[in-house]
Amino acid sequence: MTAAEFKAARLEMGITQKLVADSTGHRTRTVQRWEAGESPIKPKVATLIRHWLAEHRKQPRLEV
Repeated sequence: MTAAEFKAARLEMGITQKLVADSTGHRTRTVQRWEAGESPIKPKVATLIRHWLAEHRKQPRLEV
């Protein structure tokens, strides 16, 4: 998972960097570094994000 894919997934799900950090046991600054491409994204975190995104996409959307 690239930094851009990671950030796009997070934004699509509407979750904050802090939520990702808290949920994965990392600091918010680490998540910022992942999204900026400054640090590699841990494989376990990438797998978790992909899982969250798949679940998010399965949820029915409310039409406004």
